[in-house]
Amino acid sequence: MPQFPHDDFAKAYLPELLRPIGIAIPNHPLKAESRFADLWFVRSNTINPEDLDILGLIGTLLTRDSLIEVFRNAATLIEIRASQNKLFYQEIDEINQAKRDDKKLTETDLPWLWLIMPTVSKRLIKTFSIVPTEHPGVYQFPEGQRTGLIVIHQLEKTESTLWLRILGRACKQKKAIEELSQRPQVPPITATVARTK
Repeated sequence: MPQFPHDDFAKAYLPELLRPIGIAIPNHPLKAESRFADLWFVRSNTINPEDLDILGLIGTLLTRDSLIEVFRNAATLIEIRASQNKLFYQEIDEINQAKRDDKKLTETDLPWLWLIMPTVSKRLIKTFSIVPTEHPGVYQFPEGQRTGLIVIHQLEKTESTLWLRILGRACKQKKAIEELSQRPQVPPITATVARTK
């Protein structure tokens, strides 16, 4: 049995889920000190609007290339900073590649970091000056940090959040999977969820 089943599940589930809008690479190596990001998501240049509709909130949020770090429990301050370090290493790689290609990068060309966890503490929100967005359960770090936080158990229980709620814990995850199984027409990703769970 895998040592970290939730981690393995997230790394199998998210690449399949996000396939219609881009490529998500599990265990993406970061050159400095052999670090790995849970997922490196490269957004496709051509996306079918219907695929975005099916993905709901996660399709709305992934507007650019992103590192995605998924936590089984609420992340600690140290884990958040470690994830942000991964983003900075990825940024350095992208800047260096742009120099080699004689290209100029803008701030919007640089990658984003998405942290996904079931719950979050008030202390963590205060410490990092995180603010809520227009989407309940979705937070943003100060603008220059290019980091967002998705708190699974705070998401509205709507069809738009269903794919994210599958990454929740215990009864929250079970409820989301039950909702998915009761849908009259289910997209092909459902078979992947069943295989990876």
